[in-house]
Formats: sequence, structure tokens, C-alpha cells
Amino acid sequence: MLEKAGFHIESENLELDHYGSIRTVFVSGKKRILLEWQGEKGLGYVEVWEKEEWKRLSSKIPESKELEFKKAIENLCEEVKGYL
Repeated sequence: MLEKAGFHIESENLELDHYGSIRTVFVSGKKRILLEWQGEKGLGYVEVWEKEEWKRLSSKIPESKELEFKKAIENLCEEVKGYL
């Protein structure tokens, strides 16, 4: 979805901690999207760059059963599309 919208990876934390956390920033022009998975908390979220600061989107991705996880991803994707 992000690549189709013209985003590319600006930075990526490839050194995972022992919990499996990861953080990636995508950019397209002046727009930025931060994807983060906090392995210790079992929680993922997205932040968007607005008005010169990061704003966390309300949808979160909890570590959960497959169906709940997929539904959370769908909700988050819809919220990200609103930013694109």
C-alpha cells in the first residue's frame, strides 16, 4: 500500500531487541509514516508526520488471535489510507 502511494523506506531499525521490536519510517515528499512494533508489549502502531510533529493514529495492533489481528490490521490500513 505504501509503495503504491509513492513511499519508500527512509530509515529502519534492523537491530531487533530480544523482544523482536522493530521501527521503520517511510517517506513520500513531505509525508512520513512511522511503523513500530513493540515486542515487549506485544503492540504495533502507526504515527504520521503532521504539523511538524508525530501524531499517533488511534488504531493499534495487539498481539492476539489471528482473526483479531487481521481485523486490527484492516482497521489500521483504513486509517492510514486517510493520511495518504
